[in-house]
Amino acid sequence: MAAANPKRRKKKRHPNWPVRLILLAVFLSLVIYVFLIPVFRYRYSDGFDQQRSHYLTYFVLTHAMTWFLTAWVFFFGACLGSFLNVVAYRIPSGLTILGSSRCPFCFVPIERRYNLPIIGWFLLRGRCAACRLPISPRYFVVEIIAGLLLVWLVASELVTQGANLPSDETYDVAMLFRRLGLGDFSHVVKSEAWSLVRIFSIHAFVAYTLLTAALMKLDRFRLPLGWKSIHLLLIWLVIVVWPTDFEFAQSNIQPLNGPFWERIETQFMGTLMGIVLGLQFCKLGKDGFGSGLLFALMLIGSCCGIEATLSTGLIFLLLASIALMVSWIGQTRNFFYGHPLFLVLAAFLLQIGFWHLLDKLSFWPGKNASSYLLAFYLLPILILSTVFDNLFGAGAGRHSAESEKEEAQTLEEKTVDNATAHSVTIRNATIQNETADQESSADEGQHLDEINDSAGPS
Repeated sequence: MAAANPKRRKKKRHPNWPVRLILLAVFLSLVIYVFLIPVFRYRYSDGFDQQRSHYLTYFVLTHAMTWFLTAWVFFFGACLGSFLNVVAYRIPSGLTILGSSRCPFCFVPIERRYNLPIIGWFLLRGRCAACRLPISPRYFVVEIIAGLLLVWLVASELVTQGANLPSDETYDVAMLFRRLGLGDFSHVVKSEAWSLVRIFSIHAFVAYTLLTAALMKLDRFRLPLGWKSIHLLLIWLVIVVWPTDFEFAQSNIQPLNGPFWERIETQFMGTLMGIVLGLQFCKLGKDGFGSGLLFALMLIGSCCGIEATLSTGLIFLLLASIALMVSWIGQTRNFFYGHPLFLVLAAFLLQIGFWHLLDKLSFWPGKNASSYLLAFYLLPILILSTVFDNLFGAGAGRHSAESEKEEAQTLEEKTVDNATAHSVTIRNATIQNETADQESSADEGQHLDEINDSAGPS
């Protein structure tokens, strides 16, 4: 009888706990923010009649709208982050940005169900579905950063209706979107709120450009000259076409007069300040002029003006000094020393979010600051950047480069010695095996001769 075929055991699939935890966190945030917090507000609020339940309905609907709007903005920003991951790798490599995402090892396109931002990496369990090689967690980290970045900008500018900007003008963005939803296009076209939409778009464009440049430098790419020029020209074009939108960023320093100068004054003076700061801050980067700091500060200066660019430079210097000092005290490798563009992005976001508050400070560079005060702030920037350059920057980089070169040379010598010792060991083992084979073959031949002699004619 033929033996029965054994039953194949089905491969047990372990539950994907990270995905479950993410979905649970989203569900709990929805329940807590949309239902529990409104109930507490309704129960313990003063001045509301507890018999009138429509207040509770109002609280729930308001929180639900806020939660879903925040979730949608975060998801859209995460989608932009997924696209920026592709741009940061393909443009410096000379590849097209068209086409779907694919595995960096086997180049097999990723399926659409796995191409969701953030959660797609966890659905794949961090590995390609085709070749099973690991995919870097950097992808979902960048998507989270991009989502939070857009939420910060929307909350800072659109939700506050421009309260973060250093101007007394208010922009009724809520009415603009309400009329768009109702289809009242007659008043929408002439609405002044479009100015804030354009300002927000420029700031978001600059922030995502800085994030893309930081990712390019993280992959050890040089920023393409054409890519940098296009971004700068686009910002200049928007500000020249709509110069009144950016009047809040104009400086009190007016070296020239005339209608043409009024159109380009903001970006020209800001770009000039960005060049001055960029040339000085390039010393703090590991790659010097190749670190992208000059381009980043020119980009910020072209849309923010001279005072805000100087303020961003001060915030960047503060963040860089904290990061460098912590790494120096802890004797650890400083990530931001090799990638300072992430600190520039953080400084720019802080400047945008707290622009109005910083502009009111009498000791901080703002619209009311004189040219003498701006020159005074340039002095500590030059001094501190030079000090940190000698401690952690190019000056320390030369010593660290020499020590790294010596360590690499020592490691290479050890590798050569180990390889030589290994080859000698293999050679000795081969010689011993050959000797043993020869001795065994001689013994076998002698044994055969003895058998032949004993089996001779009797």
